[in-house]
Amino acid sequence: MLGKKVKLCDMTGQPVANAIIMSLDKSKMVMGKSLGEEYYEVAILFAYKPNAPLFVKDNERKTVQDAVGSHIVWFRDFVELDET
Repeated sequence: MLGKKVKLCDMTGQPVANAIIMSLDKSKMVMGKSLGEEYYEVAILFAYKPNAPLFVKDNERKTVQDAVGSHIVWFRDFVELDET
């Protein structure tokens, strides 16, 4: 999945953004979290739902729009390969 374009989904399975997988390294720390088995490091390219909340927030980033252009963590279970 590394380098692949993906859709980030909310807890209901609805796409909120498209992104690129930046790291699968389970020991890497991003936003104060170890990726482990739970997260991917992603770079958000475009927000479909700009006001959708992030799963993991920090001081500057609370919504998907806040994170466009930056690297964040997203739960693996809510990442889908973008076939388009």
